[in-house]
Amino acid sequence: MMQCWCTLAFITADIQLFIEYMEQVDGHSVTPVTIKDRINLGWTIKYVLAFDDDVEVEWSVSREQGQGAYNLDVGQRVYMYVKPGAMMGFNDEEIDSAPLV
Repeated sequence: MMQCWCTLAFITADIQLFIEYMEQVDGHSVTPVTIKDRINLGWTIKYVLAFDDDVEVEWSVSREQGQGAYNLDVGQRVYMYVKPGAMMGFNDEEIDSAPLV
């Protein structure tokens, strides 16, 4: 079987996190992530989410959500879902790492 590597991009506002184990949402897979960092920025709380391959993504919520509904701790395992329609895939050849001028 040929393996194809591609890069996925999504807007972090499209992330849904679940504290309890979820295998699927609407028939689509949910990805486990670990809370790597929690940064209180006043009106918002920024979480650094780490996938099992050490790729990280930053996700921010309001302070009310961060201290209420989520209240996540560093090291905690949670489950992330992004609707497939909110993700864009790119082949490695489509990505130019040259700096923007």
